[in-house]
Order: sequence, then C-alpha cells, then structure tokens
Amino acid sequence: VIVSIEVIPAQESIAKGTTLEYTAIATLSNGTQRNITSSASWSSSKPDIATIIDGGLATGVMEGETEITATESGVTGTAQLTVTGAKAKALTITPSNSQKLGIGAELAFEAELTLTDNTTQVVTTQVSWISSDLNLLSFTDNMAKGIAKGTVMVHATYEGIKTNEV
Repeated sequence: VIVSIEVIPAQESIAKGTTLEYTAIATLSNGTQRNITSSASWSSSKPDIATIIDGGLATGVMEGETEITATESGVTGTAQLTVTGAKAKALTITPSNSQKLGIGAELAFEAELTLTDNTTQVVTTQVSWISSDLNLLSFTDNMAKGIAKGTVMVHATYEGIKTNEV
C-alpha cells in the first residue's frame, strides 16, 4: 500500500518552451520505495503555465508558477515549478575534452543549456547528438558507441544552438 509519494525535483525553474523530466517515488507501508513515474497520473494545477504528460515530462508554456502533482492509488505528491521568460543562449556537453573509446565500448554524454538569466538546465534527452562519422561512432540517445578505429567529432544541437565539437 502506498503511504506517500515524493516528486523529484521538488522545486525547479525552467524557461518557457523547455521541458523537465519528473520522477515519482512511492513509499510503501512496509517502508520500501518504488519508482512509479510511468504508472502515476500527472497533472499541472495551471496547465496554461506548464503542461505535463504521462511519464512526468513537463513543458513550460508561459511565465508563472504551477504545482505539479503525481497521483497513484489515491495518494498524491507535489512539486513546485516556475516557468521563466529566459531564452536559451549556450549549450555545452560533457565530457568536453578528447576521449578514447574502444570498439564496442560506450560513453554517456550530457548536455546543459545556459539561459539568458544565467541559470542552467540539463537537456541531455532533448538535444540531437551528432557524430561526424557514423561509421566510427554512433549514438543511441546520449550514449555513444565506438564502431571502428579513427577520429570523430561530436556535438549536440538544441533549438538551433550548437555546441562546440569535441
């Protein structure tokens, strides 16, 4: 039996037009915890400020504040979301230096967006990952996989903003 739900992150700000992935963790009566992100019902108290879809993906619609709720078995958990008018200004990826990757080995990349108000947002799952030579290195989401020997450049793009190649 679910006794409480924690919505993570509990308080966050995003720019209008960007997204944020939420996680819902249920605490059960026996003290164990379970990730219910995909099975919970999600809602926004002000869908004109931010919308949220099943699976916990929120999108900033206009500036303001809203409460994000995850519900399962009649139990709710909430989080506060602020949508700002900041715009994307720079995109960086990690790792940002040269890497050696063996054939068949994988390496996870992350992307962070810097906004005009100098806040940052992790946008790893929202960017397009690009390899300069798909015969040497391929991407599945943010996971790069070495295919053959050689040198390859990697970058990411987000709404027309491109990172430096690494």
